[in-house]
Amino acid sequence: MTKIHVFKKSEYFKDELPVVIQHHTHSAKDFCHLDGGNRRQFWKIFYVVSGKGLFKLNGKTYPLNAGFICLNHPDDLTNAALEEDIEIYNILFLKESIDSDLRKLYSAYNFFRIFNLEFLPENTGDHGFLHLLDANRTAYSLIRRMYHEYTHCDANTREMLRYMLLELLVELSRLSSRRFPGKRRDEIISFIETYLHENYRRPLDVRKLAAEAGISREYLIRSFRAATGTSIGQALLEIRLAKASKLLRTTELSVTEICFECGFSDLSNFYKFFRRKFKCAPGEFRNIGF
Repeated sequence: MTKIHVFKKSEYFKDELPVVIQHHTHSAKDFCHLDGGNRRQFWKIFYVVSGKGLFKLNGKTYPLNAGFICLNHPDDLTNAALEEDIEIYNILFLKESIDSDLRKLYSAYNFFRIFNLEFLPENTGDHGFLHLLDANRTAYSLIRRMYHEYTHCDANTREMLRYMLLELLVELSRLSSRRFPGKRRDEIISFIETYLHENYRRPLDVRKLAAEAGISREYLIRSFRAATGTSIGQALLEIRLAKASKLLRTTELSVTEICFECGFSDLSNFYKFFRRKFKCAPGEFRNIGF
């Protein structure tokens, strides 16, 4: 049985500061295997100053080297196995302290989607790609300034740390966005498909999707069709119909309720598309027991 340790908020946030900065050197002999893992009741960014090893995130393993930086969701299951001693900074924070500011930030490639309530780390294929990065000097310098502010605790330190945390998150989102242009098209397609699965209840805004992917609307449409053989709209329709058929089989929701639950805005269109796909009406589909 996998042993999971949960780090509690009360163990670290013992004063009025919404951010805690730690600077540690961990011995390789204390982290020698990847069994079990850790979760936490707060958010965490960690930066590796020196040393190397392996980092395990939700079952996937990544190389751990100097300059590695990671944004961890509280539900992430993490562990590490070190090849040599490692120097590290930990930035622990409470999301509620920056909630109002997060809503104002532009989310290139959906970097800030991690802070949405519906985000589930284990079901999100691009989490590791978006939030595990090789940092630059700007990020490292900012982390060191945050540590100095935290340890010296001057006037308005609470607000200063909050602003510096937001600055660091923006810097990480920029680092993340720079990785996309050099990546293969299938990674952009994966991003689009993930977006459709997570937002199928909402009206499709292709311009917004293209902006979040950091590419033009025309390139997004062409790339998706070339890779999948279908349009983004048709892919979304297939997702909605699959969700509807599952709800018909597994719930007692009415056909009308299922129609709107699955993102259809018009009942007659729902019937039309459902008949075209399954060769029968939704009510018949439920009664036949496909």
